[in-house]
Amino acid sequence: MISFFGVVLGVLAAILLRFVLMQTASSMQVSLDLKLILFTLVGVLIGGVTGALYPAIRAARLDAVEALSYE
Repeated sequence: MISFFGVVLGVLAAILLRFVLMQTASSMQVSLDLKLILFTLVGVLIGGVTGALYPAIRAARLDAVEALSYE
């Protein structure tokens, strides 16, 4: 969820920055490609899921009593 919200906020910030740049600098052209945005979204979500699953699977293999007694 954190990865998804991070990407959404990043895309919104890029769109806002594009709008501001297009309004203030009339000679500057900024383009955002929808395919690149979607590719980034998928890549970040795959990375986020992979990064979250590895520790979760590792923790699931531990004995609950042993894991709770360790300090």
